[in-house]
Amino acid sequence: MSTLDSNDTARPNNPIWDTVLRYGGYNGLIAIVFSMAFYLLGVDVFSISGMLTATLLPVTASVIMAVLAVKHQRDQLDGGYIKYSKALLVGLIVVFMGSFVSSLWNYLLVTVIDPGYIDQMKENFANSAFGGSVPPEAMEEALKGFDKIGDLTQTLISGLSGGLFWGLIVGLIVAAALKKEN
Repeated sequence: MSTLDSNDTARPNNPIWDTVLRYGGYNGLIAIVFSMAFYLLGVDVFSISGMLTATLLPVTASVIMAVLAVKHQRDQLDGGYIKYSKALLVGLIVVFMGSFVSSLWNYLLVTVIDPGYIDQMKENFANSAFGGSVPPEAMEEALKGFDKIGDLTQTLISGLSGGLFWGLIVGLIVAAALKKEN
């Protein structure tokens, strides 16, 4: 009779959508906050410290969100167990959503909020240590690549492919660490 009175809703086959939408949304919001902070603080992403900061903080946040999502799914919804494939899917989608939301935000930043930001990025690149070591003909080609940042199709392709790539890597690692089969 205690089973009928139990308030425990944990089942091994609980859907993942509530978890991935929640934690993927958090991941996207964190990515937007980091991007806004870098923009408002004028972080030069072409300096070594700026590049490390702009890369490591969002990646670390994505890993943390993927870990939290898999733990939530496993411990709160699936009764303490989760298969490797399900943990991989949760981690992948959480990172993918964060990357996709971040890409859309960056598109809005460079097209609506501050259309001159691309020109500033070009100038920062040309004046950076990376730009100084590039031959003149390659520099012209590299600077043309910055114009693609303002192209919606290119932004979506970049966000989708980057999100899938990093989501798969993070998902594989997180799933291996957190899987717990019955």
